Amino acid sequence: MDRVMQQGFQRLLTAQEQYMDDFWRRSDVRISDFREDRVKRTTIEIQQAIRFNLFHILQASARAEHAGVPAKGLTGQAYEGHYFWDTETYLLPFLIYTSPRTARNLLTFRYQMLEQARAHARQLGHQGAMFPWRTINGEEASAYYAAGTAAYHINADIMYALRKYVNATGDEPFLQDCGAEMLVETARLWLDLGFYSDRKGGKFCINGVTGPDEYKTVVNNNAYTNLMARENLRYAAETVESLRTNKPDVYKALVHKTGLEPSEVEAWKRAADSMYVPYDEKRGIYPQDDSFLDREPWDFRNTPPDRYPLLLFYHPLDIYRKQVIKQADVLLAMFLLGDAFSL
Repeated sequence: MDRVMQQGFQRLLTAQEQYMDDFWRRSDVRISDFREDRVKRTTIEIQQAIRFNLFHILQASARAEHAGVPAKGLTGQAYEGHYFWDTETYLLPFLIYTSPRTARNLLTFRYQMLEQARAHARQLGHQGAMFPWRTINGEEASAYYAAGTAAYHINADIMYALRKYVNATGDEPFLQDCGAEMLVETARLWLDLGFYSDRKGGKFCINGVTGPDEYKTVVNNNAYTNLMARENLRYAAETVESLRTNKPDVYKALVHKTGLEPSEVEAWKRAADSMYVPYDEKRGIYPQDDSFLDREPWDFRNTPPDRYPLLLFYHPLDIYRKQVIKQADVLLAMFLLGDAFSL
């Protein structure tokens, strides 16, 4: 019996070694070495840090089948195992190029939530579909709407990841079977959420949303949200038009599933082309939203080091009123949509 158990363990060990060898072969990121000892030590530390992070990604995503990837994996002590936009924005780009099968599984998991997303949109008074800010089963699990449900950008984040996946892998069948339906429903939501504002010169505006920066909630025209929504609308229109021309049977099935009208596609293109993006001519910068530059700057000079992160020591309303940023917002838009900005 002991011999049988030993043989079984050896087979498991060998299989695990093969699996890990394959992971590092397709996933490792190597830092170039330098001659100087001090720089070399720093290089080793950076290399170790990168590989430590890659190992965590492996732990969290290796068995993402019929499930998402929790924000801190299954071993982290925060976020209760919920899935956020982090999956599509930060994790999927890595998986698309190193483990496309896993990336497809995660996008399929989102597609399987589409019916709940449609129901969630109706709860919020919208057409189309609204994916939940944090979830396990497809239903919204955020306890605080301002920093959760109002983060509409998650719709565009998922569709951004879809586009990156299809472009990198050429998986047109997935786009036809699942992606196109999600694109139709998310585009419908953006069109319903926004409006053409006379005060903004007839531009398409999106009010009452929360961008990536959770220290600024329920604002008007968050630059990141508007830019990502524009990409979502354009990709939806581009995909539908391509299917109508090149895959008429697929297009017919899509119309049957969604009740799509040709006039909707034209409306998406018009909204995208008219999208308002806040810009301050005097400073030559893109502010985070319509009111960000009107806020009082946070008093960093008199904030003690032990009072960070701010949300643990200051009331949210105090934080919301000030110019202070929790995480990348406009910078994230520049990173994801570099071609939307001049040098």
